[in-house]
Parts: sequence; C-alpha cells; structure tokens
Amino acid sequence: MISIDSANIENYTAVTRYIAENSYYNNAGEPLASDANKGKKFVDTGEIKAFKSKYYQTWEEYKEKHPNISPELEPIIAQKLQMYEEMLFTFF
Repeated sequence: MISIDSANIENYTAVTRYIAENSYYNNAGEPLASDANKGKKFVDTGEIKAFKSKYYQTWEEYKEKHPNISPELEPIIAQKLQMYEEMLFTFF
C-alpha cells in the first residue's frame, strides 16, 4: 500500500488475516533443528561508530555558537531546531 487511496481493503484484510493465523511459533527464540548457516563465516562489523558530520549539530553545539538565546524561549527553540535537524538527516 503506497497511500490510503491505493489500498485494496480485501487484499489488506486477507494479508492481515493470514499473518494473524500463521505467525505463531511455539519454539520462538530456540535454535533451529537444522541450522542452514552452520559453519559459515560472517563479516564482523564491529562496533558501530557514532554519527559525525560537519553539517549536523546537536542543540548543545548550536547553543555554544549562539549563546545569546533567551532562557524562556530556549526549551521551545531547542525542541524545534533539533527536530528539523533530525528531519533533514533522515533523508540522507
């Protein structure tokens, strides 16, 4: 489904019903009886590094560069600026 207007309710209902009826596993979390990946080597990605960019900045970094922000407006400005910053970087 791409949008509400493109929804085929009968198909959506059928898929939802199928998942509800067939998605119960009585051995959830237990190893499989036959492990298809046994003996295979997987790439170790290591620890994921923190996101760094010269374009992205947190509220604290912004505040250091702009110290003259009114204290009573700070909670509102901080929330909005950080929200827009996060929205911009979700597209990349």
